[in-house]
Amino acid sequence: METTLRLPGRVEISRSEHEAILKAIENREGELAASLTRAHITGARQTAIADAKQKSRK
Repeated sequence: METTLRLPGRVEISRSEHEAILKAIENREGELAASLTRAHITGARQTAIADAKQKSRK
């Protein structure tokens, strides 16, 4: 989390994704909440990997 949230725009993206997950949970849409959670984790992971690769090139 610390790795990705310091990147420009990631706080807003993460907040939006968390809000969508919470809305799905509140609406009792379990499959949607699970799907959104997986997408959120995958996106954060991909962002962290891309950032690490970029840092290693410097």
